[in-house]
Amino acid sequence: MTSLQPFDAALYRGSSFAPDNRFYFYDDLRIYDMVCRLARDNDISAFCYPPFMALFQYDPENNSQLGPTPFYHLLSPKDPAAVCKRLNIHKNTLYFRLQKIRSIIKVDYTNLAVAAQIFLTIIILRYNRHINENTADLSHFFSDVPFPYQTGLSSQKEAEEI
Repeated sequence: MTSLQPFDAALYRGSSFAPDNRFYFYDDLRIYDMVCRLARDNDISAFCYPPFMALFQYDPENNSQLGPTPFYHLLSPKDPAAVCKRLNIHKNTLYFRLQKIRSIIKVDYTNLAVAAQIFLTIIILRYNRHINENTADLSHFFSDVPFPYQTGLSSQKEAEEI
């Protein structure tokens, strides 16, 4: 596949990363498409954000599930109730986790540049898991991380209205 147009890329990437969905919006898949294209000629793991990767070591060593928390918090930073509902945790637990994550990764993940790197890292890791189901340390970390438009973003609402 040398060059995909947005429509073709949405169908191809969507059917690969979210086969149960019926609608694919290229805007939701653009970064996935970029990662897939980049992976053809590069070791994309090199683009993962090192401070965020510290959670990979912490979670299995401490039998915790902190990994998805910053992802959901970044998706809904002003709606802790939605984050708590998605993670099935109490609000106080959310705040405890966020503080613990800050102490582990030692950066402010709400900073836009850091948040973008974390989001890109999550997509890279999902891509690696997608191609290599036997990749260690991924199953516990992203078992509940959704495809972008399963998160309640505007395109999902648009899809439900059709």
